[in-house]
Amino acid sequence: MILAEPSQYGNPHIGNAMPFAEGPAYTTTQQQYDYSMTRAPLFERMDSTLSGDHLTNELEECKRLLEDYKNKLSHSERTNAEIEHRLQLQGQKRMSLEANLSAKQRDNMAEFKAMSDEVEQWKQSFTRLERHNVNLRDTLNRTERELMGVLAKKYEIQEKAKIEARQQLEEEVFLKRGRSVSKSAPRTREIRDNRSSSVNNQSQRTHHQEMQQFPFQSDSPRDVRLRNVEVALNDFFGL
Repeated sequence: MILAEPSQYGNPHIGNAMPFAEGPAYTTTQQQYDYSMTRAPLFERMDSTLSGDHLTNELEECKRLLEDYKNKLSHSERTNAEIEHRLQLQGQKRMSLEANLSAKQRDNMAEFKAMSDEVEQWKQSFTRLERHNVNLRDTLNRTERELMGVLAKKYEIQEKAKIEARQQLEEEVFLKRGRSVSKSAPRTREIRDNRSSSVNNQSQRTHHQEMQQFPFQSDSPRDVRLRNVEVALNDFFGL
């Protein structure tokens, strides 16, 4: 059943008024009503002479349709309210997520900046330490070379002093024996030969010791340092 527009209820004879009901006329056991009579609004037809069971049935049908429309409207309103509530919750959740995302982005950017600054500081510290280590390595090598030169000079002086002391001792022993002049000349030559031979042997031993004490090119820095420590200990304790 189709209802007419409210503005058309006052006059059923307006040109394009929509009919209140369409379809065949209601039929009762007493009489059949004309189809044209059902085109008028119900409240006008109820006052006409055509009132009867069909009007009662039509009124009940209208009530039923009205209740259905009310139920549908109520259901639509509840659905609309529920959808609006869900949309509101979704909007709040989205706003919360966006706020959390912005906060996390700010925190991550701050943490990234702090870590970048720390990395830059570590790079600068590494560069400073590397330069410092290079300077220390150069100083250590220079000190080792100077120490080796001093030790070599010291051993050279000691060997010369030992040779001179040995020569002086041999001369004193020779003078104490009180040999004759005739026997002193061959003996002197023999002593000189022995002394020259002793000096040569001593020089060879000294050279061999120096070769053992001084590092070779193939020695590692650790072996060189250990050898220097042994030499220093031997020199200090007189071993």
